[in-house]
Amino acid sequence: MFDRVSDDETTTRIYCAPTIEMVDIAKSVGEEHLLQGVYAVVAEPTIKQPGSRITKTKWVPAAVVSVLVAMFAIYGFGITSAPLKTESPPKTINCPVSGADLVFLPGGTALMGTSKSEQRKILVQTTFTPWNVERIHSEKQHVESVGSFYIATTEVTVRQFRKFISETRYVTNAKTATRGGFGRFANKWSLRKGCNFDHLGDDIEIDDRMPAINISFRDALAYCKWLSEETGFHYRLPTEAEWEYAARAGTSTRWYTGDDFVTASQAGWTSASAKQKPHPVAQLVPNAFGLYDMIGNAWEWCDGHYDDNRPFRVQKGGCFFSDPWLARPAARAGNKETSYGPYGFRVVRDATNN
Repeated sequence: MFDRVSDDETTTRIYCAPTIEMVDIAKSVGEEHLLQGVYAVVAEPTIKQPGSRITKTKWVPAAVVSVLVAMFAIYGFGITSAPLKTESPPKTINCPVSGADLVFLPGGTALMGTSKSEQRKILVQTTFTPWNVERIHSEKQHVESVGSFYIATTEVTVRQFRKFISETRYVTNAKTATRGGFGRFANKWSLRKGCNFDHLGDDIEIDDRMPAINISFRDALAYCKWLSEETGFHYRLPTEAEWEYAARAGTSTRWYTGDDFVTASQAGWTSASAKQKPHPVAQLVPNAFGLYDMIGNAWEWCDGHYDDNRPFRVQKGGCFFSDPWLARPAARAGNKETSYGPYGFRVVRDATNN
């Protein structure tokens, strides 16, 4: 669709068409602020036919362009404005203070827990202690909605937690405990004075890439508070629903690898593969969200209560000496806020202040 303005030498066609040149044309006549559709101005030589008479226009092309652009802007003539583009949150971010990578998870629906029929199938797989039987029964199946958030791809490592201790002089619960922290001596884990997140006994050689364990719930909160203050963003522990939503990564099977016990055993550091010790993070296959060690390695503290009867905080994921059946996304444990042992955590960052 076009209009035509002529003089002796040229015919100017004013097009309503999706062309890039419209921006330059509109700017040349000072009318770019009126653009809503897409226009183009093309000057063509006038072809005089024998005996024809050219009528000179009293308008200059710039004036006509201005009028027509204004008309298109007001009335549209079937042309609509391009929708405004909104920026999506980045899929991955890096924390400049800790060096941790975090992935963005859009909000969704989290299938939580285990059906009663599935619980019965699990309970006959092996011999469970009364406490573990109770834990499996606590996996009541329900649905929860979660908002968008960022979650770290790995558990907080020894190196990352050491930086926090170095800068704040924070003292962990394991450090101050009368019985000491959790460590392995002569192939046996026990509580010993001097054991902490960076000393796990004579049998364990510390690797800075290992998950920081011997961490209490209160230790984890202190780390999140420090990281929030250092970065200006709100870092925290995940809720149980957020953690399970992240661990499942869109699956509804026993493990994010499927229902096969052997495959799950190979995908996480549990009693089936870990040899009774923690391992450096991100060594095995991640889930579909790019999250590592959501099966085993370290129990991960979550911001929630285990139940209404005890002052326990929820832990998820199992650890390096957990039976794989107790390291499913639905599996859960609980401990007091000051408890420590094969317990670590991973951080979440709110997506609303990115």
